[in-house]
Amino acid sequence: MIPVEGFFVHRCMIYECRGCSARLGVRLYWTFLRCPHCGMAPYTLALRMLYPFAWLLSAGSLLVAAGWMATDAQFSPTLMWTRIDLGVPDKIGQLYQDHVLAIVGEEFHELVALRPRIVAMKGLLAASGVSLAVLLLRLLTTKPTRRVIVSTVVLLTGVGVLAAAADEILWWGVQDRVATQVHRFRAAAQPLQDDWPTQSGELPEAGPYYAHARRPNWLYLQETANSTTVESFGSIVECSPAGVIFFPLEPHHEYYVEYHPNESLPASHDDGLKVHHELDRSVQLEGRWHLAKYVIQYP
Repeated sequence: MIPVEGFFVHRCMIYECRGCSARLGVRLYWTFLRCPHCGMAPYTLALRMLYPFAWLLSAGSLLVAAGWMATDAQFSPTLMWTRIDLGVPDKIGQLYQDHVLAIVGEEFHELVALRPRIVAMKGLLAASGVSLAVLLLRLLTTKPTRRVIVSTVVLLTGVGVLAAAADEILWWGVQDRVATQVHRFRAAAQPLQDDWPTQSGELPEAGPYYAHARRPNWLYLQETANSTTVESFGSIVECSPAGVIFFPLEPHHEYYVEYHPNESLPASHDDGLKVHHELDRSVQLEGRWHLAKYVIQYP
């Protein structure tokens, strides 16, 4: 016998169903494309064979995605640039596409640095999509066993939980990484607390900065490129009229480390460009230092 798709074909050209061992004539097999006795079809056997591998691939992708979210500061920008490459940018990605790529092009330093991660993200999305498609086809187009139903439902529940908890996982990861770097921001803020500079200079840990007379409450940091797995200083340092010092975190656009000299708490505010920052959540890191996440509403 020679195996052909979901059936064995004998040398006398009689097909034997792998599902129930019924023997079918050539004409009957090619007419109905499934066994009339047990309903076995060629794709049924293929789905049964692929199901365990697809389940393991889906579960592994789920764990990799959760671990990537929690441990890599570059996950959010990688996802943003991946969506831009796939033609489905979010709101922030659309701004980058319209105002950054249109001017700088594909050689934009952040895009170049993230290219390996973007390729990995596309591979993860492709593997997840194909494996989930196999699981759903096995569940919906064949007669699944109780074990198949339970295992598929458990996996799909895990996907839903990960999607719902993504913001919490990202927040926990940023908080955990930044908590170990408060000393760097404290060192950079020390010379700024007593006398806000009006001339260009250099800050401890943050490096050289440029002071602009037209925006006296901003300092522009000159060494902010960050392709590592932990957060670092963003492109500016801002001081509010109340003396609060804001350190945007690179590579994010919505997270800030803040120093509050009067023991106030993070709150919604407008920055020097009149861009509104709506407070989403915040946590005290230590003393007067806070980590805050904002929903940025561009004019």
